[in-house]
Amino acid sequence: HPQPQYQPQNQPQQQYQPQNQQQPQYQPQFQPQQQAAEGMAAMSLGGGGGGGGGGAQAALRNPPGRWKLFVSHVQAEAKSEALRLYYELGGKPAVWLDVMMGDPGEEAMMEGVEGSEVFLLILSESYFDRPFCVKELRRAQACGKRVVLAHLSSAKSKLSALFDKARRLDLGDIGKEASVELLFHDPDHAEVAIKKVKRACGLA
Repeated sequence: HPQPQYQPQNQPQQQYQPQNQQQPQYQPQFQPQQQAAEGMAAMSLGGGGGGGGGGAQAALRNPPGRWKLFVSHVQAEAKSEALRLYYELGGKPAVWLDVMMGDPGEEAMMEGVEGSEVFLLILSESYFDRPFCVKELRRAQACGKRVVLAHLSSAKSKLSALFDKARRLDLGDIGKEASVELLFHDPDHAEVAIKKVKRACGLA
């Protein structure tokens, strides 16, 4: 009868298995912490941007989501002027400028337009030929944003034709508003232009 006495020694392994089952008990302790951290991050980014429900707010693309003004421009023609205005008008978190955003995609642009008080349009020769620029302006108009016009000196002689093109695109008579000429190559003119833009945007 030695074997019946030896089998009970194999049974402690069955008593040891519950100790190995403690790992599944550790996962629930970690997962709520991870979910809570993700929830706090989503809450800290919520509350901004335009339409959509709570899910859209939680997925806010560029915090803080509320901006004093949105700068719309053609990068190939007006990038340096846009950057100058970005810094002169307060930079982040006051100004939305695509090249300074973490997410410059189309949906982020629309979110920026909706979350801004003023839409600053830097007019250059091909502005109304650029689909994204036209989309930004349409969204600003649909949201009832105040549109402030500025233009490059290279576009000064073409303003009338540009405003005609805007009317043909059903963008309204945007030329009825005064446009600030951005003469940034001359320090004195640059200072005057920046003051005019600030005043038009309600920053002066």
